[in-house]
Amino acid sequence: MKRILSVLLIAAMLLSLAACGGGTSEQAASPAKEETASVSLSPAEGILLEGETLQLSAEGSGSGFVWTSSDPAVASVSEGGLVTAVSAGEATITVSLSGNEAATASAAIQVGRHVSALEAGQKEVTLLLGTDQAELAADVTVVPDDAAYREVAWESSDPSVVTVDAAGRLHAVAAGSAVVTARTTEPGADISTDISVTVLQGVTSISLSETELMLPAKATQALALSVLPEDAEDRTVTWSSSDENVATVDSAGKVTAVGGGTASITATANDGGGASASCAVTVVVSIKSMKMTEAKGAVLQGGPEELTHLQLEYAVTPEDATYRGAVWSSSNEAVATVDENGVVTAVAPGTAVITAVSDDPTANGKVKTTCTITVGAAIQDLALADTPARLEKGKSVRIGVTLTPAKVYNSKLSWVSSNENVVTVDANGTVRGTGVGEATVTCATTDGTNLSATKSFTVYQPVTSLKASDSKVLLFAGQTKTVSAAAMPEDATDKSVTWSSSKDSVATVSEDGTIRAVGQGTAVITATAKDGSNRTCKIAVTVEPALPITVTSLGFGIYNGNLLGITVQNYCKTLAIRNFDFDIVLYDYLNQRLNTSGSYSLGSDETIPAGGSKTIKRTMSGVSQSSKVVITITGVVFYDGTYYTIPASQRETWTFSR
Repeated sequence: MKRILSVLLIAAMLLSLAACGGGTSEQAASPAKEETASVSLSPAEGILLEGETLQLSAEGSGSGFVWTSSDPAVASVSEGGLVTAVSAGEATITVSLSGNEAATASAAIQVGRHVSALEAGQKEVTLLLGTDQAELAADVTVVPDDAAYREVAWESSDPSVVTVDAAGRLHAVAAGSAVVTARTTEPGADISTDISVTVLQGVTSISLSETELMLPAKATQALALSVLPEDAEDRTVTWSSSDENVATVDSAGKVTAVGGGTASITATANDGGGASASCAVTVVVSIKSMKMTEAKGAVLQGGPEELTHLQLEYAVTPEDATYRGAVWSSSNEAVATVDENGVVTAVAPGTAVITAVSDDPTANGKVKTTCTITVGAAIQDLALADTPARLEKGKSVRIGVTLTPAKVYNSKLSWVSSNENVVTVDANGTVRGTGVGEATVTCATTDGTNLSATKSFTVYQPVTSLKASDSKVLLFAGQTKTVSAAAMPEDATDKSVTWSSSKDSVATVSEDGTIRAVGQGTAVITATAKDGSNRTCKIAVTVEPALPITVTSLGFGIYNGNLLGITVQNYCKTLAIRNFDFDIVLYDYLNQRLNTSGSYSLGSDETIPAGGSKTIKRTMSGVSQSSKVVITITGVVFYDGTYYTIPASQRETWTFSR
C-alpha cells in the first residue's frame, strides 16, 4: 500500500479521537455490561516504512483498553494505540478490554524498508524497427529485497524512437537512440536507473527467385535472393535444408539434389527479425519400369459385391521413384472398367486388358504394365440331386449337382464329410459308406460366392449271411423246439429275421423261431433277414407221428406156456426202432384174478426199420395163465439210441384175449 494510504489512515484516526473528546484509552472507553463486552479495531491492517507511525482506533464497551504487539522489534504500540514501525517484518497489534481479556481485536501490520537503489540487468538494448522487446521489469532489481515499494515507473526520453509501457515492454518506433528510465514509486524517493536503447532498421522481407523447384538427382541450381529494405542494418542470410538426404544448399544459395523426395530450402535473415523465404524442392527419381503383381486376374459378374471388383497392384523400379502413380485404362469397357485407383469392376462375361501407364512426366507415357482380366459368371445357386439317403456300408454313390447359371467361371466345388468314419466324399462328389451311422456331406462353391448345400446319409451294414442254430430238426407231432438264426457280420444294422414254414401241415414256426410239429412229414423252416438283403438260412424239419409204434397182432402161449409173441408196426418214416417200453396187464379170467402187471421192455434190441413191422417173441412169466393181455407202449428207443417218451395223451392200449 502506497504512502498516501498511510496519511489518509492517520487523518481518519485523528478525526475519530476528536469526536470522542480526547485521545486517551480511558476517555474512549465507556461502561458496558459484562455480558455484552466487545471491542473493535480499525484499520484492521497497515503497511509502514521503518520509522513511520499509524494511529489505531479502538471502540468497546469496557472501562479501558490494553494494547500489545506480537513483535515489538518489528512494530511497537503505545497505550493510546499509536503504532511505530521499527524494522522490516510483520507483527500483529492486539487490543483487549481492561478486566476482560476475552474481548479482543487485532490488526496486521507489515513494516517495509526504504528503496536504496534500482539495478538494471542490461544497460543497453538494441531493437529492430517494428519489433517489440519483452518487458524489462524482470531485468530491474529493487534494492533491498524487502523494500516496501517494489514497483517501478517507466518512461522514454524519446517516444518517437521507442515507447515503453507500464510493464517495461519496449516498442521500436523509428531508427535512432533513446533512454528508457525505470524510477521507484516510493513517495519522496528519487531513485532510478537508465537503459540506453538503439533502434536499427531490420530486414522486413526476403524473396527467392523460385518458390518451387524440381530437379533430377545430382542436379544443381542456384536460387537468387532479394532482401528488403536496402537500408537494413544487416542484410545477410543463413541458408538451410529441411532434409539434406533430399537436397542441400550452400551459403550462396546453390541447391544440390541428393535423393528422391521433397525438402524445403530456406533463407533466414541474420538480424534476428525473423524474416525468411522458402523454396519447395522436389528431387525426382525417374521410373524405369513397372510390373503388375499378377499378369492375369478374374472378377465375377452377378456375384457378391466384393467379387465383382478387383484391386490391381503393381511394383515400380526403382523403389524410390518419385512418381509412383499411374493412369489406368481398359481395352474393353463393355467387359470391365477400371477407376483411377486401379479397381476393376466386372460388367459382362468376357476378357479385357487393363493397362497402367506411369504418371512420371519424364517417362513420356512409355513405362506401362498390363493385366488380362477375365470376367465370368458367378454361381448364383447350388442344388444337389435327390440321392437316396440310405447307403450300404462299402458301397458308393455319386451326388449330382446343378449349378445356376449353367455356364459359370469357376465350377469347382469342395466336398466335406461331417464324419469320415461314416462316409467319405471325394472331389467329384462320390460318397462311400465307411461305417455304420449318420453323417452329412456338404458341397460348397469355391468361386467366393460361399454357396453350399448339404445331404444327410444313413450308412447301414446289411446282413451278409444267416447261420441257423440247427441244420436239421426231428420232432414228433405235438413237440416244439426253438431255433435261432445268427446274422453276420457283427455290425449288421438290423439282425432281425422273419420265419416261415414250407408246409404248415407238417410244422409251423412262430416269430421267435419256435417250431411246432403238426403232422408227420417234412418241411423246411426258413429264416429271412428283415433288412432287405434277402439273406436266408434253412432248417430241415422232419415230423414223425406222436405214436410211432403200434401192436398189430398178439399171440401168447403158442410155442410154450409163457411165450408172448407181438407183431409191432413202425410208423416212422425215418427212424428205425431198436427197443420199446410198455405197460402190460395179464388177466386170469378163469380164476377171476389179475395174474401180473407192470412195465416191461423187450429185454434185447430188435431192429424194426422205418415203415416196417416185426413179430417179436419173448418169454414172459404169467402169460400161460392169462386169458387176456393188455399192452400200452410208453416209450421207444430208436436205432441211434434216442429215447422218445410217448405223450400220455397219445398212448394207445391194445387188448388181446385167448
